[in-house]
Amino acid sequence: MMLLTEADFGLVFRQALAGPEPWRLLETLRAENRLGHLLPELDALFGVPQNPLHHPEIDTGRHSLLVLRQACGLSLDPALRYAALVHDLGKALTPPAEWPRHLGHEESGLVPINALGARLNLPADWTDLALAACRWHLLVHKAAELRPATVHDLLAALSHDWQDQARLEKLLLICQADARGRLGLEQRPYPQADLLRRLYVVAASAGGGNTPAQCRERRIAAIRTTAKAMTQ
Repeated sequence: MMLLTEADFGLVFRQALAGPEPWRLLETLRAENRLGHLLPELDALFGVPQNPLHHPEIDTGRHSLLVLRQACGLSLDPALRYAALVHDLGKALTPPAEWPRHLGHEESGLVPINALGARLNLPADWTDLALAACRWHLLVHKAAELRPATVHDLLAALSHDWQDQARLEKLLLICQADARGRLGLEQRPYPQADLLRRLYVVAASAGGGNTPAQCRERRIAAIRTTAKAMTQ
């Protein structure tokens, strides 16, 4: 592979993410000991263990590449693929004494995502999607366990306050890729996505009221009723 400088890597990286197998570029860079120079935030994930009960592949860097592969099978959108790749950057910041747990990685990952986007001059919507995936993916995974009010606030966050259903869909696909980007779990069902899709449609159509608080309560009530019906 040609020698890449940091200045031109951003363009090469974006082009790769739009191609059929973007993980190949990352695997090659790592094999050539250049990933740490060009993508240190991602390179730092290799060698960081995760709980084998949830991550049979154990290594966080390996998991990230598996998630990217899953994302490529779900969407051609390079922004979605990028967000899937970097959603766990916070795990590189977990103190080794706390391994293999990574409490709070969804918050600690926001700083490196912002730094990476700025350094590579990535589009603002790429960074926005990556930040949302990082911040909210654990709650999406737990969707069936959440209180109606929490579901409401999660859906509002994922959809830019009920204004962008397409963004919600992208984030649900990223979370599906995360759930399946694990060794031996590539075909696991992901009912959380369908649950949140249905609850979004119901809640969005239940809006109304004279105040934002009344609108929120109507949506929460619709979520509560629908979720209860779905479990009966």
